Amino acid sequence: MRENLTNKPLVVQEEGDSMDINRVYERMIVNLEAEVLAGGHTYKGTIENISIDGLYIQFITGPTKSSKDFLPISRVKIRFQLPSGEKVDLICEIRWINIYAEPPDSVVNHLGIQIIDSPKGLKDFVDTLQMPSE
Repeated sequence: MRENLTNKPLVVQEEGDSMDINRVYERMIVNLEAEVLAGGHTYKGTIENISIDGLYIQFITGPTKSSKDFLPISRVKIRFQLPSGEKVDLICEIRWINIYAEPPDSVVNHLGIQIIDSPKGLKDFVDTLQMPSE
């Protein structure tokens, strides 16, 4: 179960349920390499879906990395490059986190992220994903 531990209305999701009913904008499936900058550390990961106001990212850390960098409502920076080559830095807020141990020495982190300020380049990119193919 996922819990949103912020001052906004509580969102609880059972695994396998869709959070689409809680989203303002439709998420588009992508596969973008990214970095998560938090607590003075940089973590490499993959953005798996995105909209102009949020994204889902997965990344792996070692077992000694503290999850305190990833508490809900914590601010993080997400850095990645659009297919156009434009580099994007997003200031974001963690909305939820799921952490899974990956033996022998890794931890898989799944973060639901709210984008605080969406630059025009990101909006243009998401708009192209939503255009119907001819």
